[in-house]
Amino acid sequence: MVMVFVCALVMPVAINLMGGISQLTPNAEEEIPPKYILYWTPFFANPTWYVGSGSDIFKSAGCSEQRCIATTDKTKLPNSSLVLFNGQNLVLETTHMPQQHNKDQLWLFYTMETPQYTWMGGPKRAKDFDGLFSVRGSYRRDSDLYTPYNKVLLKDGDHSLRLSKVLEMVRAKSKLALWFVSNCHPSERQSYAAALAEYNISIDIFGRCGRRDPCRGKENPQCLKELKKKYKFYLSFENHKCKDYITEKFYNALSDGMVPVVLGASQADYEAIAPPDSFLHVDNFTSPMALARYMRTLDRNEKAYTRYLLWHKEYQVGLFGDHSLGCKLCHLAHNTQPFLGKTYPAAELWNEADHC
Repeated sequence: MVMVFVCALVMPVAINLMGGISQLTPNAEEEIPPKYILYWTPFFANPTWYVGSGSDIFKSAGCSEQRCIATTDKTKLPNSSLVLFNGQNLVLETTHMPQQHNKDQLWLFYTMETPQYTWMGGPKRAKDFDGLFSVRGSYRRDSDLYTPYNKVLLKDGDHSLRLSKVLEMVRAKSKLALWFVSNCHPSERQSYAAALAEYNISIDIFGRCGRRDPCRGKENPQCLKELKKKYKFYLSFENHKCKDYITEKFYNALSDGMVPVVLGASQADYEAIAPPDSFLHVDNFTSPMALARYMRTLDRNEKAYTRYLLWHKEYQVGLFGDHSLGCKLCHLAHNTQPFLGKTYPAAELWNEADHC
């Protein structure tokens, strides 16, 4: 039997010269080649954005979309579906933009800092990037690529926490409030913390603005974990009051079993991302004195304080699977169509007036 393939036809066929024509069965799903993701700038000093390079990283992260290759090789620019630029690295004079921009390619402007901090440290400003970026990624919930500092997720039913375990957390606490802070410039958060202290809120302050960290920061994570277990509250005070700007200060406090006392984004912004009854917002109190009085009430009343930790029974903190940055980048690389042909004017790229 001699088989001759006729390629000009829309549907491939096999001609059997011994008699008859049989239709070839196409693949149920055409194989899509992997998409290149190019790190054009580092993320601060990290060249691969704490995501990694290659293709296996998407599988190991548990991404639902894994057909991607992440690289720092700038010769892959013509083949890349997604090109990444970190805002803080863009402002540097040493950062040079690509000389070509393919029409089927997305350029992502990314920042996890407020506009005030994003445009510090270098000569370039938003006006220098007018019309260059078609996608904006940040901690803002209305970003094209929303990447919060962390995330609160529902636990699998098998991993729910019993009330007895929550009570163990509560009864292990012997101290009132903790604050790690290294930016000592006079600010609203410094003033508010000082006012709380005036109203008999005992705050242990570590870092450049307080005592030396007994655990020496990240050098001894187990020491830090044991230290934080002793405290009921943590001052999760942000350095800027900007929309949706809720950093690791808040999520770490939640994860470490403390009740965050927050100053920064609005009450509504925190409620949109936090478990119910999990934090105290300064805006809910008429004054530092009123907040201090309520904190002392919770300190004396185990049942009332425990209510702010009950969320641990059903929720957990963590960027897992498709919630991770790598997975989101791969998904975007395969779904570029909604953003092609669109660009951000300088005034809309990352503007303080629209955010803070």
